[in-house]
Amino acid sequence: MSIPLPIVALYGGSFDPVHNAHLFVIQSVLDILKPEQMRVLPCRLPPHKQALQATEQDRLHMLRAALEDFPNVVIDQRELKREKLSYTYDSMLEIRKQEGNDCCLCFVIGWDSWISFSTWYRWQDILKLCNLLVVRRAGIDIDEQGEHNKLLAYCAQNSVAAAAVRHHACGKIVMLDTEELDLASSAIRKRVVAGQSIDDDVPSRVAAYIKNKQLYISRPTDS
Repeated sequence: MSIPLPIVALYGGSFDPVHNAHLFVIQSVLDILKPEQMRVLPCRLPPHKQALQATEQDRLHMLRAALEDFPNVVIDQRELKREKLSYTYDSMLEIRKQEGNDCCLCFVIGWDSWISFSTWYRWQDILKLCNLLVVRRAGIDIDEQGEHNKLLAYCAQNSVAAAAVRHHACGKIVMLDTEELDLASSAIRKRVVAGQSIDDDVPSRVAAYIKNKQLYISRPTDS
């Protein structure tokens, strides 16, 4: 068997706003994968969503507040600094060049992202640069949702257990079954518009920031 590699786990998203389900995923990855590094990559201009409501600086501030209890998790700001769309391929290419080949890169995505992954920009090339760690609720079958037949054959041949991914620099799929929290940023924004409490949905520091800055009080979206 190959020599185990150090793991760098990467978790991207718009985080508009960051919420407790995001933090649950981060904690699950830390507990199960035990990466040497974990980075959160907030995007600036997501290619698969409508325009974001909070500014880059507001989303960054909320992330910093939410991650105060995760001192070993780093915010990677490379996508916030880009003027163009935040393509995962570009970030993985940059990080792979920086970290070199003797490293296991694991890009963390949720189930909704997984079932549309074959529509992502250069998705095959993303898998040449990193492994995918797919967070799904326990009991969901891989072919139960979405039209992603292009991924099924690849996944059947390249799925590995979380304990084995450390032996692969890239190209593998890990299905991480969790009791995933049913939360969405869009629903939280709508609750803010409706004047409802979000105290159970986001860390208290994030709720206070949203209130103080009067974020999301208008223009609810489904993004």
